[in-house]
Amino acid sequence: MNQIAGNDFSTWPPAERVFAAYGDTVFRSIIVVALFSSINALHLMGTRVIYAMSRDRLFFHQSRA
Repeated sequence: MNQIAGNDFSTWPPAERVFAAYGDTVFRSIIVVALFSSINALHLMGTRVIYAMSRDRLFFHQSRA
């Protein structure tokens, strides 16, 4: 706990113990992959919500002249 409390990147000491010298690289790679999948999910979710709202006529109504 003392190593984690004094470190800016708190997951580095445990990752170093599990993966030895490659711990930092492995952990950061996992984080990057997780971030890319989160960005992809958020991008798809936004467009699907707008599509579903417009299909159910819950979006803005078009004014007719």
